[in-house]
Amino acid sequence: MPLLALSLSSASDHQGLRLLLLVLLIIAVILLIIGGVIAVWTLRSYRKATAEGRYGLSGEGEGQMARF
Repeated sequence: MPLLALSLSSASDHQGLRLLLLVLLIIAVILLIIGGVIAVWTLRSYRKATAEGRYGLSGEGEGQMARF
């Protein structure tokens, strides 16, 4: 965090600041997309396992340890 504050304070022109903010925005969007893909993938695998009957009402399979 101090590195970010230092880089923001040392930007003498607005072009460097805009570039840094653009990079941070792109990183944030990429992380949001990755998080969404992981959430959808987890939900689909859970529903697939539930449809196959691996988990009972308690969330545990017969003779298996809990997945979550």
